[in-house]
Amino acid sequence: MSPTRTVILAALGVGLGLLVGTQLGGSSGDTSSSGVRVIREIDRQAYGISFITFPIDRQRDKPGKAHRQALLAYDSLLAGGDFAAIARSRSKDPTAADGGFLGFVPAYNDTAFGGALQVLRPGETSPPILAGLSWRILKRHTFEEARALEQKYRIPTHGFFVPWTGQRGAPAGQTKEQALALAKEAMQKLSNGMSLAEASERYGAEGRPPAVEAWIEYIADRPNTAAAYRALSSAEPLQIVGPLETAEGWGVLVRGRYLRSLCRHILIQHVHSEKRGDRISRSPEQAHKLALQALAAVQADRGAWDRTVERFSDDPRTRSSQGLMGLMSPGTIPPGFESVIYDLKPGAIYDGVVETPYGFHVLWKLN
Repeated sequence: MSPTRTVILAALGVGLGLLVGTQLGGSSGDTSSSGVRVIREIDRQAYGISFITFPIDRQRDKPGKAHRQALLAYDSLLAGGDFAAIARSRSKDPTAADGGFLGFVPAYNDTAFGGALQVLRPGETSPPILAGLSWRILKRHTFEEARALEQKYRIPTHGFFVPWTGQRGAPAGQTKEQALALAKEAMQKLSNGMSLAEASERYGAEGRPPAVEAWIEYIADRPNTAAAYRALSSAEPLQIVGPLETAEGWGVLVRGRYLRSLCRHILIQHVHSEKRGDRISRSPEQAHKLALQALAAVQADRGAWDRTVERFSDDPRTRSSQGLMGLMSPGTIPPGFESVIYDLKPGAIYDGVVETPYGFHVLWKLN
């Protein structure tokens, strides 16, 4: 075993059973000090990762075969081999088609390789680690790298499925032809202005909890999603696609927009706000007036943001972190923020207050 491999293995041994730094290489984003701080904060919120995987087949594999394959792949990386090329040729996982790219993994999740990801800095690669019944080599990307790979290999997808008898959530006795007619009706309703959330609730599978923005997932080009991937690839953002026959029913899909944005807010609540603090007694009109005061303060002096959060914000969860809401992405944006966050220019404070069930918000989109 090489000295380099021994040193890295020793470092990774500290945290391997637990679970978004310094950037390596150039950055395509903002190179100012504030831009660097934003990227580093994003790196603490989520990890963009790829991996090379060698599953262990305890019945057929010779002892240590998967581990030896992983070590050979790692030696090729140490010799200067390209991670994506090695993943495509050697990895035994569907992500091999995308050079091993898995996507963004939320920070602080307890996964089999979470501890290794915490040790890795953006741009670094791990030696083989045992995660469940596989040996894996992990690469933690910089934010810019992962965002580019996501836009190359994944399509953000919203929508719902109209199932027929035998599929999960299908009404009793609903035939495939009836489901198709309902899917077509849903598409017509959507084109006439019905919201996706309402259509999903009315036409989608029964018993499924509602998803934010009717979010489904980031779809990749895989055998079970190939038809949806092809249809969405040729669609414009927010275009409705379908009905598509899938294993879950007739899919009514909408191509989403890419977003990985760090946001801060100041929340002013009132007596009708959901999850309001016990001491909140102001009226909605008073809350709105205070929100406008807070907005004027930060618009006049961006440097006053932290002081304004401490003075005005009623959100105890974010007040101690200067109003940091975390990394917003499709399917995670709180109701009421969707169009504002997507349309707001990077680095801008929204010129107005955003009303949600929780109160009035002053919103700053950092990147």
